[in-house]
Amino acid sequence: MSGKGTLSNLQVMRGVAALMVCVYHFRYLLENDQAEWLFRNGWIGVQVFFVISGFIMVYTTQTRSEGTSYSPRTFILKRLIRILPLYLIATALYLVILNPSLELSTESVTKLIKSVLFLPQMTSEEGPAYGFPIIHVGWSLNYEMLFYLLFFAGLFFAEHTRRLLIPGVLLAGGLVVPSFFSGNLHTSYSTYLEYPVPVLNFLLNPVLVLFLTGVLIGHLYPVINMPKTRSRILLYSSIAIFTFYVLGVTGIPFNSLTDSIFCGLIVFAAVFNDKHTSANGGNRSIMAFLGDSSYSIYLLHPILIIIVKRVFYHLEVDSNILIFITGMMLILIVSGLSFRYIESGISQKLKKILNV
Repeated sequence: MSGKGTLSNLQVMRGVAALMVCVYHFRYLLENDQAEWLFRNGWIGVQVFFVISGFIMVYTTQTRSEGTSYSPRTFILKRLIRILPLYLIATALYLVILNPSLELSTESVTKLIKSVLFLPQMTSEEGPAYGFPIIHVGWSLNYEMLFYLLFFAGLFFAEHTRRLLIPGVLLAGGLVVPSFFSGNLHTSYSTYLEYPVPVLNFLLNPVLVLFLTGVLIGHLYPVINMPKTRSRILLYSSIAIFTFYVLGVTGIPFNSLTDSIFCGLIVFAAVFNDKHTSANGGNRSIMAFLGDSSYSIYLLHPILIIIVKRVFYHLEVDSNILIFITGMMLILIVSGLSFRYIESGISQKLKKILNV
């Protein structure tokens, strides 16, 4: 987001979404029915990330005021530099530290290759993952890379053309074509459809509708101006509405359309409220710091919690609550260091080398 300032509310939202996913995965450690009820739908933090990603791609690639366009080469290299280094390091850590006895076989090598190339495993008929990569949470990065490739292709077209082209492809791929093949409105992420080629279940998953929502918000962002008071009311109202939705008290089912509406609402409110923050993004908060570290939190938390559990096992400490507290603290510390020295450090060096 160079040159356009920091969207501080969006950074906070990234931090919250990352923590939602963490607590969702580790809620069983709390051994509490209330905690289960509170955090059972924390997986929707991933859906928030997808909407944010759709917005950010439009926000960062819109034609600058001086009339220069965004290079497809610059775009794809920045995306790879942002995603790939930490993902490769995390994959290596998992293999070396957590699974050192992994036997080399055609199956394991194929899984590794597909994992590092962000290709769907297609070893399961249950979506949206269709089989997990080596790091299980990496399934969502497969969709991120798919979206990046679509956006990369769109950058070869004039801006007025891709304003219609990219949303059109996302709408067709995420809703129209799946609905045609299923014979009804298809909004389920998990359903396996009988396409001529199985991988089309991944390529045409309703997850694409979430990216579409973010893209549409990105196109609305420059043309809508909202008074500060109204944008603040919208933000607080959207937080309340989103919270009720995630808790399940509304009774509204979770699917690609409803997730897009409620995740889109809170992202919309956050970015339009950010128009009234100062140019430097306002005061930095701990949640904004978590937003910076959100990718590291998301990618590293499954590895770190396993390490903590193993250490506690060897120390003969039998307390899931203590594992949860220690694990969350370690995740925050390691993710902060990861952001500073791996995400930022390596990325800056690679950008200089590749001149992007």
